[in-house]
Amino acid sequence: MNILLVGDPHASPDTDNNRFDYLGNMILELAPDMVVCMGDFGDMGSLSSYDRGKRAFEGRRYRLDIEAVHDALKRINKPLEDYNRQKKSIRKAQRSLPIKKMLYGNHDMYRIERAINASPELEGVLDVKDLRYEEYGWQTYPFKQPVEIEGIWLNHYFPSGVKGEAISGFAVANSLLQKNFASSIVGHSHLFDYAIRKRPDGQSIIGLSTGWFGEKPTYEDATESLWWSGLIYLRDVKSGVFDIEQYSMERIKRLYA
Repeated sequence: MNILLVGDPHASPDTDNNRFDYLGNMILELAPDMVVCMGDFGDMGSLSSYDRGKRAFEGRRYRLDIEAVHDALKRINKPLEDYNRQKKSIRKAQRSLPIKKMLYGNHDMYRIERAINASPELEGVLDVKDLRYEEYGWQTYPFKQPVEIEGIWLNHYFPSGVKGEAISGFAVANSLLQKNFASSIVGHSHLFDYAIRKRPDGQSIIGLSTGWFGEKPTYEDATESLWWSGLIYLRDVKSGVFDIEQYSMERIKRLYA
């Protein structure tokens, strides 16, 4: 099995969605068996509690956040849909659709649910279903619920300790292996990190932090200079191990823009 990993895209009205065209073209060419988004597909800046009341918050609207998400989802699907439409018109074999899995993150699912919990009158006005991930062909998984695929555990982030804070840090891949004792993949931190270890029985386990799939940060962070932007392609995934290929944003633009 080959899996294309998409780390934290943060679709937002504050950034253009051209990168999702590149992603759609990449899916068409590579034909992965599965595409997994590691969370925070939508940024949902209008529901941020971090900078509410500050000048940077002015002009944010829930409707615009949702529209940015839908536009990104359409762009991902378009290249393969166009390809199959053209093949169908000349009665040629069409391309199979990859399995697509969407892990909810703290920016999309959690921000919407937190807003409703803080203001119950918004129930029925705001809804996670507004994101419409399923309508665009994605299987969805709740925030912080781990997903197992071919012996690998994936999560937006793995909570740890009594406070349930994210396993993180500059050596996050190694921390994942020490705490999960299994091949583990996360998004969330926007850092790229990779570690491989051997269990006593000789079985390899791999820790991976996927970076993010973006160009312009939607929020300021003291660590943003350390972020890695691009996509990760896992080849020959089986029993918790795989070969890894990095596609930097610069390489993606060169090949798929």
